[in-house]
Amino acid sequence: MAASFAPTRISDTAATDLRSVLSKLAAMLAAASGLIHIAVVRHHIDYGVITAGFALMGGAQLLVAAGLLIKPQSRVRLVGAMLHAGILATWLSSRTVGLTVVRGAEEPVSFGFPDTIANLFGMGVIACLVMVELVIR
Repeated sequence: MAASFAPTRISDTAATDLRSVLSKLAAMLAAASGLIHIAVVRHHIDYGVITAGFALMGGAQLLVAAGLLIKPQSRVRLVGAMLHAGILATWLSSRTVGLTVVRGAEEPVSFGFPDTIANLFGMGVIACLVMVELVIR
């Protein structure tokens, strides 16, 4: 008997379980990244916009994490992915060309350990949410 190499469909139960696991993983990564951003607020206290930015980023990430745990709907996943993509773009800009419109961030800064970890977590959030939304249907 010849082996079949046709792609198999994931059962509805397995897909639901995988979506749940990925949503929870995204929530944990978002919370971890948010806590890192809140922890570094004190290091930027001399610059109001940067301080507010870190506090707002961290708070928004914690809200996304809560939303993903409480009610992981498509809308929450979209907001979470967009938020983390925006944070990632801002971080990369601040490390490569600087943020010319933000006092204290006009010049590029070197990559540090906490910011790199926080943004790797953010990339994980995006990957998990994209997989849930686009791949596991």
